[in-house]
Amino acid sequence: MRAANSWWWVISALGYGRALLTTKPKWLNYANEGIYPFYILHQTMIIMVGFYVVQSNEDILLKYIATAVFAFVLTVAIYEFVVRPYPVMRFLFGMKSAPKKQT
Repeated sequence: MRAANSWWWVISALGYGRALLTTKPKWLNYANEGIYPFYILHQTMIIMVGFYVVQSNEDILLKYIATAVFAFVLTVAIYEFVVRPYPVMRFLFGMKSAPKKQT
């Protein structure tokens, strides 16, 4: 009975995975386009934020959370406002040129 129950859970998880993963969410193209610049920028942001955060007298968990949150927010902000809108920056970060807007 345990073996049958385990198999039904596996089959159920695979069924849900197939139902949910065969559709393509709208945010996936946006995230897919920005993954390489995000990868390039995130380490620099972690080092920059971490340099200042580790000097504080806070608990280690609070330092970790602050570093992770601030580095993520800075990385997304730099990507969104500095890299993504400008063709030169897109080229330097290895992105394809922006799709032309249809009028």
